[in-house]
Amino acid sequence: MSQLFLAHARAGLQTHASAEGVVVHDAASGQQHVLGALEARLWGLLDGVRSVSELARALSTPQTPVAVAQVWTALDALADRGLLAQRLAPPAAETVSTHQPMGRRQWALAGLAMAATPMAFAASAAATEEKSKGFKAAQEENVKARESSRVAEQEAKRAQQLERREEQVDARQKEEQRKRSAAAEQDEKRLARRDEHRVKSEARAAEDQEKASARRTEQQAKRDKQ
Repeated sequence: MSQLFLAHARAGLQTHASAEGVVVHDAASGQQHVLGALEARLWGLLDGVRSVSELARALSTPQTPVAVAQVWTALDALADRGLLAQRLAPPAAETVSTHQPMGRRQWALAGLAMAATPMAFAASAAATEEKSKGFKAAQEENVKARESSRVAEQEAKRAQQLERREEQVDARQKEEQRKRSAAAEQDEKRLARRDEHRVKSEARAAEDQEKASARRTEQQAKRDKQ
C-alpha cells in the first residue's frame, strides 16, 4: 500500500475535551479547533499506519456504517485547518479500497458523496468556525469574569485593610486621650496637695508668729512691773 494514503496528525498539537466537544489546540498558531463528531472519532485513529479504507472500517458500526468518501471529507476538513502532517490526495476509484471490491451501486454512491464533498465541507467548515467562535467567546467571557472577580476581591481586601487601619488609629487616639486625661488628673491632684500644704504652712507660721508676739507682750509687761 502506498504511504500516500496513510494519514497522521501533525506534531505539536494538544487535544482536550470540553463542553463543546473535542478541541485541538495549535500552539504554533494559537488557534483552537473544535472537531465534529466524525472528525473527533477519526482524530484518535490517525496513527500513520491505517489506510483510509481501514479508517472507514474502524469508524463503522453495524448501525452506522462510514463510507470511505466520508473519511476523505473529514480528512480534507482537518487538512484545511492545518492539523495533518500532509494533505492526502484521494486516489483513483479503483484504488480507494484494496480490501473489499466495490460494486457498481457502491461506486455510484461513493461518486455522489465525493461530488457533494465541497458543499459538505463548506457546511462543516462554517459550523466548525461558528463553534470555534463560540468557544473563543466563552473563553473570553470566562477570562473577563475571573478578572472582575479578582478585582472585586482586591477591592474588598483593600477596604478591609483601610477599615482595620482606621480602627487602629482610632484606638491609638483613644488611648492617648486616656493617658492625657490621667496625666491631667494627676497634675490636679498634685496642685491640690501643694495648695493644701501651703495653706497649712501659712497657718502654722501665723500661729507661731501670734504666739511669739504674745510672749513678747507678756515679757514686756513683766519688765514694766519691775
